[in-house]
Amino acid sequence: MPYYASFQITEHFLIPFLFTLAIIFGALRYARIFGNNTPVQMIIAIVLAYFASTYEPFVSTLYTYFPSITWFFIVMFFIAFIMEIIGLGKKSPQGDHELNMFIYGILLLILLTIGISQAKAFGIYEIPIIGNLENLALILGIIFIIGIFYFAYKSSG
Repeated sequence: MPYYASFQITEHFLIPFLFTLAIIFGALRYARIFGNNTPVQMIIAIVLAYFASTYEPFVSTLYTYFPSITWFFIVMFFIAFIMEIIGLGKKSPQGDHELNMFIYGILLLILLTIGISQAKAFGIYEIPIIGNLENLALILGIIFIIGIFYFAYKSSG
């Protein structure tokens, strides 16, 4: 008798899956890592979205910050829409700002991960002026987001 796993698509699974799928697929399309090979980009996005939506700490964190994330994307889409209307949304041929954006982002995330793990290993949970490690992660996340928009602005001309 064959075994059929009962896989139920619930709201608790579907919302993080679709959100992560959209973000990853959009980033892969924008970065053009695999050229214009849309099926490869979609398969990678589906697999990563599935793993992310089954990882409980990610899902709980996403639900915690989802209202803020939603407003953030609404504002960013509005700004992008206004920039497109004004004519600032066109790509400029000079420079490779997209590649720089991804390299700096990956480096920042690696350094953030190493720094926080080393700080916890040494027993450092408070940093003068900044506060705890969550505040440091928030500040570096804001710097990361500003860097993304800076390079996206530079690449659009």
